[in-house]
Amino acid sequence: MAGSATSPSSVRGKAGEERLVIGFCNGVHMSDPEGLFALTNHKQIRHFLPPKPPARMNEGAFRRLVDEAVRTNEAIAAKR
Repeated sequence: MAGSATSPSSVRGKAGEERLVIGFCNGVHMSDPEGLFALTNHKQIRHFLPPKPPARMNEGAFRRLVDEAVRTNEAIAAKR
């Protein structure tokens, strides 16, 4: 597979607080029916910000995003 489906990193939030950010490099080509992507100014990348504990992440919805990211990257690579 060409490219990376996701790009995990952490960023500083309020008052130096760190949190996980998962970037979907070709996220602009993905659907987000469950509204998991955060609003950003990026044109290509879409970000998922998992909820802070003790809140639970919707694992099924996140898994669907990852699966779609893989399919999207494979389709883009096949066109090259």
